[in-house]
Amino acid sequence: MTETIGEIVAAHARSQPEALAFVEHASGARLTWRDYDARADAVAAWLRRRHERGERVAVHMPDGPDVHVAYVAAERAGLVAVGIGPRANEREGAHLVERTGASTVLRALPSESPGDAHGSRATDRAPLTPPELSFLNSPSGTPGLPTCVKHAH
Repeated sequence: MTETIGEIVAAHARSQPEALAFVEHASGARLTWRDYDARADAVAAWLRRRHERGERVAVHMPDGPDVHVAYVAAERAGLVAVGIGPRANEREGAHLVERTGASTVLRALPSESPGDAHGSRATDRAPLTPPELSFLNSPSGTPGLPTCVKHAH
């Protein structure tokens, strides 16, 4: 059976919680596997309260740990992440949101805690599984308006 990225992150959080998952070279910020897993869970809970399973959520964030937290959170929330490259301009981003049907654009991780509910959506929804579409990526260097590549685990 193929593991999802979220399952791999959770396994690393259990087996080596204090080991580094990310080191951001520009800022020196560090993220352990435990923190990566916990942040992804918190963001997934936030997303579940706002979206139905299978919805598409665009992620337009700078490269770094937070963008990866957002992708794992979307998977755990049962949502399809739409990756918009950090250098995409407004026109390209709007095109990708429209083309993919993304209902939200995450430009940063939410700052509220998981207990700050703003809605009553299910919080125990199943994450995406390996055969399901999990990520729509817009490759860099596309001439004109960007296209998407479909990914499953």
